[in-house]
Amino acid sequence: MLAITTDMKAPKDVNAVAVSITTDGLVKASFIGRVTPQGDILLPGTLAIVEPDNKNAVIRIRVMAFQNQKPRVIRDVRTTAPPDGRTALLRIPLNFVNDGKVAGDPLPAGLVPDPVPGTEGLSPPMSATSSSNPDGGIGTKDLSPSGGDFDFMLNFQPKDCLNPQDETIINGECKDSYIDPATLPDFDAAELGDSTGQSGACFDLAKCFAGAVGVGQQTAGGNDGGTGPADAGPGGTAGASAPSFDAGPKPFKDFRPAAVVFDKNTCTIQLNGADPARLNIAIVTPDTGECVRAGECYVPIDRGAAGWQDDGAGRVQLPSYLCKFLDSKGLRLATSSDVCAAKVESNPICTPKAGDDAGIFPVDGGEGGKLDTFFVPDDFVSAVAVAGPTLFFAGSSRQGYVSLGDPVAKAQSIQGIAVAGSARLPWRFGLGLGSVALANGSTTGYLLGPQGQSQSITFTSSIIDVAALDSRFTWATMQGQSMPSFFIAPPLPVFQAEISVLGVTAIAPTVFQDHILVGDSTGVVQLCKPEFMQCGEPSAAGGARVDSIVLKSPTSGYALTANGIYIVTADGASGTTSTQRIVSDASAYAGIQDGSSYFPHVAATIGDCLVFSSNKGLEYLVESGGKLVSNGVLVPATPSKPILGVAIGLDPSSGGPAAYYTVFAQRDPAGGSTGGGVYRVALPAVCAGGGSDGGTTARDSGAGDAAVPPPCSPATCPSGCCGAGLCQPGTVDKLCGNFGNACQDCSAFASTCGAVSKMCN
Repeated sequence: MLAITTDMKAPKDVNAVAVSITTDGLVKASFIGRVTPQGDILLPGTLAIVEPDNKNAVIRIRVMAFQNQKPRVIRDVRTTAPPDGRTALLRIPLNFVNDGKVAGDPLPAGLVPDPVPGTEGLSPPMSATSSSNPDGGIGTKDLSPSGGDFDFMLNFQPKDCLNPQDETIINGECKDSYIDPATLPDFDAAELGDSTGQSGACFDLAKCFAGAVGVGQQTAGGNDGGTGPADAGPGGTAGASAPSFDAGPKPFKDFRPAAVVFDKNTCTIQLNGADPARLNIAIVTPDTGECVRAGECYVPIDRGAAGWQDDGAGRVQLPSYLCKFLDSKGLRLATSSDVCAAKVESNPICTPKAGDDAGIFPVDGGEGGKLDTFFVPDDFVSAVAVAGPTLFFAGSSRQGYVSLGDPVAKAQSIQGIAVAGSARLPWRFGLGLGSVALANGSTTGYLLGPQGQSQSITFTSSIIDVAALDSRFTWATMQGQSMPSFFIAPPLPVFQAEISVLGVTAIAPTVFQDHILVGDSTGVVQLCKPEFMQCGEPSAAGGARVDSIVLKSPTSGYALTANGIYIVTADGASGTTSTQRIVSDASAYAGIQDGSSYFPHVAATIGDCLVFSSNKGLEYLVESGGKLVSNGVLVPATPSKPILGVAIGLDPSSGGPAAYYTVFAQRDPAGGSTGGGVYRVALPAVCAGGGSDGGTTARDSGAGDAAVPPPCSPATCPSGCCGAGLCQPGTVDKLCGNFGNACQDCSAFASTCGAVSKMCN
């Protein structure tokens, strides 16, 4: 019985496994499958090889780990069947120490099975015990998808081995691939462990290493780099051999040494009182393993004969190959004490479930951006919204939310949304007073609750956009002249407004009582009062479809249309609007057509700074008095991966505003940050002021760049609300909730944001 395992993160690092088996040179099996949750191969997985008729037949086994088409690990075994009909356990570890030791070209396109869209839960493990095939084949009932005519034995070889026919890569080096079956233990399923977490026995890497610290290195010159004598600190004596360090939890990213000390010369670790039963050790890499922060990922080392062992006298012996590997790769070790029991071979890494994030990865923000650390992988995400500390997103695989304040938070799915997992829909969010609404172009809308729940609302027409209206929401439908264009809910039952605006395409809230801004397919923008069946005098915006409307102040905002960007000015008293085009480009701003659905580009604003998606990528512009001050591309477009949804929120890592945007594409099957999902990029300095009309900072502080604004609070923002961590001047009363009010002091905010202050707690 083969037991295939890996210490890398699946499916981020390893998303496909290939198995080839021959008996006396005849191919008995050759297949490749995708690992869970995108496929049906669960790691660790078992695979039965049934005894051939010829008891002495040479059985050759090749198991390979792939990251998409890239071969990462190869492991060969040649052996014979165990004597006396015994079922033996043969472990095949696809481990990081053997990564990259494969000679051969990448797999042909299309050989790795496509991921299963919207996979919920885990499929059964790759296992079987059938003995129906006496010819040395595989005892599984279904080996599809198969490797077809592709020869994994011929096309790949262990790298740099002098005798690749009979050698393989073991512990990073070429070794004889022969295994005497008499030396193998009897098969015991309990020894494999359970990676699904159903038995509670899997090893949670993110939890166990969240507070890990770097291991201090004992060298001739001292600890952790040899910059001074060992233990020259307070109470110590220069030259002492047993340094004393603070072993308490601290951020790992600075690699401060912990109580344990690593001696590379002997490949040992001095525990200095740490309990080996509650000690975990890992290799720290920039991208392989469980990434708890950008550039900080963990590959665990088992306690036991194949990993580290303690000698009972306060010292851990590491395998010698590991120290060679660390030196050759320039990697380091980290430890975590008293968080989890020491990981052993029978305690496999927890397997992600469908919808889990694959980790946190560095993302290049492009021109004007910065190296980023926020990424939620998901398929064909079309909308994103930020409400206070929570980010919401909606795509084809799931609709979810995640806390922006927790650097290791995993996105959670919103419950109760009945949408097919593979559906690509033009989702749109609406932010109200302490609530969030969601529409997708169907006749069902959703109100989202604080605990990941949702309440569905059924309409008589398909809803294309939703916007706040006091404590309620207006739902807009793009209908003909004979059908109503607006519905209002909650409260229920749904109120049907007997008013029709031909071809509504976008709506936005306003500060004017009972008013919303409405844009349509002909480029018209107008103020409407749905409940009173009234619309004011329309103003033309270039004759092209209005895809998005956002406000920058109580009386003005921007309209993103198919042929340009317009400033929209509204007069609540007269119910009129006016428009002024500030950017013209007929080729950049029209949305995309995907099947039968139109997916619009979207805009978000912070003061006079507008951030928007286009065919160029993610752009920004700053205007003052109707004149363009500056503009640029924050994230360049990537072919076949359009940017659609945009929201502005606080960047917890910097304390400043950032743009969160969606990439409308299939997620990277390997879990990397090159596919669909939600990304973050810092806003340029010129956008940090939040506005030039009474905000907390001027556009130019005299030093050439915008001054960094103080934290938003009632004291620093007496004339408005806190949005994206900054003061939004003039955004009072109803509009506060639409900007993600921070409400640091609810009682002090009551005078300008009375309605919102009730929601603070």
